[in-house]
Amino acid sequence: KSILLTGDIETVAQADLTDLRADVLKVPHQGGATSDPNWLKSVGAGLAVISVGPNQFGHPVDWVIETLEQSGADVVRTDEAGDVVIPLS
Repeated sequence: KSILLTGDIETVAQADLTDLRADVLKVPHQGGATSDPNWLKSVGAGLAVISVGPNQFGHPVDWVIETLEQSGADVVRTDEAGDVVIPLS
């Protein structure tokens, strides 16, 4: 399995990271509105993990979740599911 750990990359960095594909995507910037929806789709992840807790910024934003789900990803949020464990074998 491949996992793409994105940290807080935004659209500028995403534009430099084309042709990346991964089975699992750690969604950038707590699912905030700083991503390119086309880039999120292009990763082609079957699982998208949003690492987020209580915040005043509205993270994750609805359109990020919807974009990931429409691209075929199962979306898991740590504020709802707690710890996420991804077996690598």
